Amino acid sequence: CRSVSAVSVRRGKALSSEFVKEVPAGTEFEVLDPGEGRRLKVRAVPSKFAASAACEGWISERTRDGQTLVVKAHPWTTAITEAEAMESFDVKAKKDKKDKKDKKD
Repeated sequence: CRSVSAVSVRRGKALSSEFVKEVPAGTEFEVLDPGEGRRLKVRAVPSKFAASAACEGWISERTRDGQTLVVKAHPWTTAITEAEAMESFDVKAKKDKKDKKDKKD
């Protein structure tokens, strides 16, 4: 699966268990245990866009309110998704740089 927003990884299944780390949107996960309810035991798979995301633990697939946090990832879409993510990042970085320049003027 792949996160569509930042996701908190916890040591145990319980939401009150020890916090491991927060991983960014776009992080790919290998599902180790589908768990019950909305919890999944996963191993984050590092990529060139989320190299620091490598970890193992439990995440929620959706929020209490039903907002989706992770979606099924298909291997053939990963390259497209990564390209789109980088394009989006580049556009945002250029816009931020332009905004800073405009503020100076």
